[in-house]
Amino acid sequence: MELTPLRKGELEVGKPLPWPVYDKNKKLLLCEGFVIETQNQVETLIATGLFRNLKWRPAKHHHRGEGLASDADRIPAEKQVSLAALKLNIGESLQMQSLTEQNPERYYVKLIGFVEKRSVMVNTPVVDGSVLLMREGQAFVMRGFSGRDTFAFNVNILRVCNVPFPYLHLTYPSFVQSTAIRRHNRIKVNLIVSANNAAHPEMADKLPGLLTDLSFTGAMLDARTPLGDAGDTLVIALRLTVGELDAYLTVNAAIRNIRTEMSEARPEPMFHHGMEFLEMAANDKMILQNFVYTKMVEGI
Repeated sequence: MELTPLRKGELEVGKPLPWPVYDKNKKLLLCEGFVIETQNQVETLIATGLFRNLKWRPAKHHHRGEGLASDADRIPAEKQVSLAALKLNIGESLQMQSLTEQNPERYYVKLIGFVEKRSVMVNTPVVDGSVLLMREGQAFVMRGFSGRDTFAFNVNILRVCNVPFPYLHLTYPSFVQSTAIRRHNRIKVNLIVSANNAAHPEMADKLPGLLTDLSFTGAMLDARTPLGDAGDTLVIALRLTVGELDAYLTVNAAIRNIRTEMSEARPEPMFHHGMEFLEMAANDKMILQNFVYTKMVEGI
């Protein structure tokens, strides 16, 4: 994807964007068709640093409106659907990220409900026990996952409500960008774990390691010493944080391959173990899937 910086004059208040807008890391921020409502939003967005794809062309089936546009340079598994087609359940978690702040935080909210073509209702974000101050007109991108798809759509705050509890009415998206998650997609992580190999008495003690990538089916486990031979089974203990909850998992995984890395900067070798998860308890599998889904959503 070939990106070029946006100039101030290319963003016009009250007019739909003619192309998708990305940040410097090539993450999609605003869709084609998104309407910027105030000059202050323009100033803030430009200060953040925005880019557009020089080779982007609108899809023939695309229709303008709020939401996230498809992009010919992105993976072909993307599609546009309606919010109703996602069949989200009340209480599902959504990630909410401001589009008008220079250093936008990500907040987690719960879906209260929606009225098709009218509004989407979520609770007002809470940080450290305090309800955040929100204002009508603020622009956000909402992210989440449904089944094996991640999704994202743009909204503005329609109404801030405080009775009978703090919640928000958001604009209803004209369409939602949905992306299928492939089962073997891996996410980059930096998780400290312990592992032991009961098949080798000399390796029976728990040894420290570092997971550097993770998927539903396996992981890359780095260690200063070899943890076994290809085909051995390791018992891996790790902690995953999903939302505000910490979960402790113990999983069995088979070593499928081992690669040794040497470098001038590091005098000691690093052993990279390609791991495949074996049969996992249903609860542990659900926690792992939620963790991977959440990290994928954060990366959209």
